[in-house]
Amino acid sequence: SIILVLQSACYLSCLPGGVLGDKVGKYRTILFFAIAYFAGCLAVTLSTDPSVKSAPLFLIGSFAGLAIGSGGIKPNVPNFGADQIDKEEERSAFFSYFYWAINIGSAVALGFMSTLANSPTSFGIGEDWGYFVAYAIASAAMGVAAILFVSGSCAYKGKNAKGKSSVMRPIMRSVIVSAKSSGRGKFALLGWLLMIPFFALSFVQAFMTGTAGIYVGVVSCSCGVIMILSLTVAHVDNSWLHLPQDLVGEAGMSEDDVQMTFQGIPMMLLANAVFNFAYSMMLGPFLVQSCQMDLNVGSLSLGGAVFNLGDCLAIIICIPIFEKFVFPGIKRCLGYDATNTQKLMAGFGFAALAMATATLLEVVRRTRDIRTPDGYLSPADFRASSAAWSCVGAAGRCSVDGGTLMGLCKVGQETYCSPCARSQEYKVGGQTVSYGIYESDMSALLMFIPFAFIGIGEILVNPTTYYYAYTVTPAKTRSVVQAINMIFQGAMPPAMVSVFVTVLNKSASPNNLNNGHLEYFYYISMLVIAIF
Repeated sequence: SIILVLQSACYLSCLPGGVLGDKVGKYRTILFFAIAYFAGCLAVTLSTDPSVKSAPLFLIGSFAGLAIGSGGIKPNVPNFGADQIDKEEERSAFFSYFYWAINIGSAVALGFMSTLANSPTSFGIGEDWGYFVAYAIASAAMGVAAILFVSGSCAYKGKNAKGKSSVMRPIMRSVIVSAKSSGRGKFALLGWLLMIPFFALSFVQAFMTGTAGIYVGVVSCSCGVIMILSLTVAHVDNSWLHLPQDLVGEAGMSEDDVQMTFQGIPMMLLANAVFNFAYSMMLGPFLVQSCQMDLNVGSLSLGGAVFNLGDCLAIIICIPIFEKFVFPGIKRCLGYDATNTQKLMAGFGFAALAMATATLLEVVRRTRDIRTPDGYLSPADFRASSAAWSCVGAAGRCSVDGGTLMGLCKVGQETYCSPCARSQEYKVGGQTVSYGIYESDMSALLMFIPFAFIGIGEILVNPTTYYYAYTVTPAKTRSVVQAINMIFQGAMPPAMVSVFVTVLNKSASPNNLNNGHLEYFYYISMLVIAIF
């Protein structure tokens, strides 16, 4: 839940970043927030120094540095890049290749960096130094990126462009004033206001345990559903929006500009809610499922995050194929370019295929033998085991938040627990021992399949919403609308999934997945896709 909430925080901060981009200019905003991001990287790196190991510093660096820094970068970089392109027909491809470049970086981070962090000895680095070295490399990369960005300043178009004043005042006043005399306006105001309790409660419940966390999660989920429905109904037709007379001309805004600013909200909201709810499964359920499968490849033990490579590699390989062959082929066959709706529907189809594949893998995994200190045991034999290493019947020393663990992590010189699943240290007979989760006899490499299906879906959905947000919006509000699009894309779905993780945790995703039904999350995702 905390991982999902951190992603939500990164995307929520896009709104102030977008506002500043339209007010002071995209270039200045990108540069300022890149520095903040770099500072956050340094704080996170220092927090993982074995001599420091500071959880508060890690959280400060993550939420105050990385989250805020990314908020200024995300909504402004794609728009600033598109501003450099003169030909309209090339801008759609730009957003696809922009997304392609992002995923090259993600592939390096997830493939190399996560393995370095989890298995540092494989690279000749001390066992306690993996995360420090990985984060130090990331910090250096961010510093180099900022320098490269500045080095191209003399060639940028619109580097010094900025708004006369903030566009947020006329936009917000138009919604508030118009809501007084319009039913749709009241729905709009309700929807926008509900974003506050929805995100606030989703953050709170991620750090809560027990029944109280479930209650808060239910309230947060209810706010989210009402918010989506209200905003969709309100902004299908924006003729109710009127710019107050005293604000006409402020920030160069007209009444048409205000109405056009909101015209893309229903499509961006529904497309992102549907697809990225499924996408967010990669940040939680997919990872924990991978962590209870066989993670060993030769002498190397993979980290759960490495399976995001399936998503990244699918994007890296398929974007050039789609741009060079698939989309042109569709145009030759149909006589016109694939529409936004067609791309979105195809993307939803791949998301559903990913959920179906993950469901099948999880159902089969629960039937496979479990690797234990006594060899491979069937799930039934494991539940009946009374061996000294087993947590069966020893809840006192194995019961932790999220359910009972499975057994001792180290017996003799052999380690049996999954390196990325839940574990806990206990004092037994004056010694500190670890209990954790054992792996099932099923290769975790199979999880690359659902990750890859999500990646193909992303090619069809996320660049499409970037391009849509850019083209249907007045130039003076593009950063704000792109920020809203990114909130719908990256903040709202993870927050909703985080809520479901809390509410369904005991029945769907306990520490030992053999005692749960992780596929419940995938059923919910497929239901969301089917409804919309």
